[in-house]
Amino acid sequence: MALGAVIFGVSNAGGDVAWSLWVTKFAPPERVADYMSVHTFFTGVRGVAADHDRCEVGVGHERER
Repeated sequence: MALGAVIFGVSNAGGDVAWSLWVTKFAPPERVADYMSVHTFFTGVRGVAADHDRCEVGVGHERER
């Protein structure tokens, strides 16, 4: 179980780093900061929109008693 937890933790950490740095592969060296700020902004927008969407979806599917 401990080995599985270690592997899971390392893979999650690697995924987070890869998600944060993938934009450096596409951006020209002098524009990395600009690309990263846009990437981070839209990741936040996606998170807010997904949270709002889940709240709205749950409202219409309440069980009647």
